[in-house]
Amino acid sequence: MNNLTIVCANCSEINSIELQGERVLYECKSCKEAVDDSFPVEVSDTSAKLHIDNDELPLILSFYSEFCGPCVAMEEDYENAAMSQYLQTRFLRLDADKHHELAKSYGVQGVPTLIAFKDGTEIARATQALSEVQLTIWAERLRS
Repeated sequence: MNNLTIVCANCSEINSIELQGERVLYECKSCKEAVDDSFPVEVSDTSAKLHIDNDELPLILSFYSEFCGPCVAMEEDYENAAMSQYLQTRFLRLDADKHHELAKSYGVQGVPTLIAFKDGTEIARATQALSEVQLTIWAERLRS
């Protein structure tokens, strides 16, 4: 069996889970919440960095604002794409109006900005809203 390191979206505990080859509930060793939920994880500067540095899954981090029309328009597509990537790619969301440090450190100039990470390193960036199909294709490419 393969092991996977994944950060809990609820308590930020770093978990090592043994993949069973079938869809089972993987619980956080600390808070007992599901660590395999595919829904996009709302993060802060600190928790985003924890995911970037520790998750073994490729990540797509969306810098957004609730006052940004394209961000709001992309929200459902982002959620749907995330839900199709069970334990394949993790989708994160960071409100750039509330959390400035990470956006500043990655040179984010505007929203929406999406940054893809693999093994803690930025490997791709988009500075526009993407459709569910575009996001899904992007996520699949991150795994190759």
